[in-house]
Amino acid sequence: MTDEQKQGIILEEILNNLFKINSFLIREPFKMKKEKIQDAEEQIDGEIELEGKFYLVGMKWTKEPTDVGQVVRHLARVHHRNCTGAIFISASGYAKPVLFACKEALQNTVIILCTLEEIVKLLENERDLKDFLKKKVSAAVSWQNPFLLILEE
Repeated sequence: MTDEQKQGIILEEILNNLFKINSFLIREPFKMKKEKIQDAEEQIDGEIELEGKFYLVGMKWTKEPTDVGQVVRHLARVHHRNCTGAIFISASGYAKPVLFACKEALQNTVIILCTLEEIVKLLENERDLKDFLKKKVSAAVSWQNPFLLILEE
């Protein structure tokens, strides 16, 4: 499939089904109208509850590594909704400036970065998604590491 928008929608559905199967309380993708900008909408890929805290989920399926602007926009959505934190999943990895921006953002909110490859390996090895995300959150909070790679063999 070459249509990145369609790929993204399918990826959202798959990942939200994965969250459901793993007993997460979720809010599926939705669009919100921006009050100050006529007819403008923002896409929210999903929201999950993990240990009593809510995380806004953002996903990107692009040819190039996810850039800092995409992650910063996601963080802005988190701040506008007063969520605990952010989970960002990329199918193509992250540009180097993303890590710096996310480490800076950890001063104000929890953000974890995941790759689609990690999610696939998690499924292949029949590992627990909640444990995976808890490890990621712990690394972000305790070690100021938003991008701890947890690739199961």
